[in-house]
Amino acid sequence: MNFHQLNEFLKRHDQQHVLHFLDELDATQREALTAQIQKIDFALLNRLIKNANKENGESSRQMLPAPVISLEEQQQLDKAMRLKGEDLLRKGILAAFLVAGGQGSRLGFDGPKGILPITPIRKKTLFQLHAEKILASAQYYKVCIPWYIMTSEANHVQTVNYFEENSYFGLGKENIMFFKQEMLPAVDLNGKLILEEKHKLFMSPNGHGGSLKAIWDSGALTDMKQRGIEYLFYFQVDNVLLNICEPEFIGYHVANQAQMSSKVVRKAYPEEKMGVM
Repeated sequence: MNFHQLNEFLKRHDQQHVLHFLDELDATQREALTAQIQKIDFALLNRLIKNANKENGESSRQMLPAPVISLEEQQQLDKAMRLKGEDLLRKGILAAFLVAGGQGSRLGFDGPKGILPITPIRKKTLFQLHAEKILASAQYYKVCIPWYIMTSEANHVQTVNYFEENSYFGLGKENIMFFKQEMLPAVDLNGKLILEEKHKLFMSPNGHGGSLKAIWDSGALTDMKQRGIEYLFYFQVDNVLLNICEPEFIGYHVANQAQMSSKVVRKAYPEEKMGVM
């Protein structure tokens, strides 16, 4: 695609400003910028920008609270829910799904967040801790629990190498599948693409929702179907206290015929620096 074609293509999406520095680029830099632009799904990008603008304005959509099971209710129901969850686990139709695209930079660690040593005595990493929990559940229920791990462009190679160096923590290479989260170009408040450098667009991971597309594009969904997987236990790499594949939680999910369930911690007070659903 030559300059004229590229400019006309960008003009259709009102994004031709990213060619502002084209005259200052050498041939290699021009090729890199052109290749990056050609990879962008502009139909998706334009739809996301349109939806974001719509949600920033007035919305007629009614937001209703999700059904909630309180701690008090749990105390009465946990035993029955555990039996239901254990029954599902023994059928071997559940897989673990980890989102691990983050770097440890905010924690002062140079590398994938999952390689951060976290336990005080043996200095186990987050990845090792999660792997041992999955292995323990698989052995207890006498099933294979496949593990799907979503990485990012920044840490994919390091993550895969780390698992190889540690013999996949006893889970078996064939039972762990790695795939990358997609990147999307960042835009400003006016929906315009942002340049990170004169020859490079500023890209950002496409968010938790992007995991669904990554499962499809990577072939992970096909792999799940071949294994007979019907349920996914989704968790984040830095959730160190998580009880992975918790039978009670699975039981509640199945008993309520839910499409998606989430466990949350009640805020101590409104201003507490905790994430919200």
